[in-house]
Amino acid sequence: MPADVATALSILEDDYTELWFLVAELQKTHPEASLAQLSELAQQLVVTLLREHGVQLLDSVSEQPMLLPIAQVRALVDDWFRTLGRVPDIGDGIWLGKPSQTEN
Repeated sequence: MPADVATALSILEDDYTELWFLVAELQKTHPEASLAQLSELAQQLVVTLLREHGVQLLDSVSEQPMLLPIAQVRALVDDWFRTLGRVPDIGDGIWLGKPSQTEN
């Protein structure tokens, strides 16, 4: 399992996690990455987490899973980076969680 995925899964074990936190971890392991490269890395990470590890994208208001096609998830992350125009920070809001957390 790639280190980025293992790190993300260990973070997600504790609680819902905003994507900015995972991007900060990506930035630590890829300090040379441009904003566009971080966006691509984040998209790849989110897709891997959703497809292979049962992680869910959550609505930030209801905290309920958002069942979106993978292409739409990638577009959402890409749009998020483009709209911000910077590395995301706390409160910039795309949430992820494990199913056991979302069933409460």
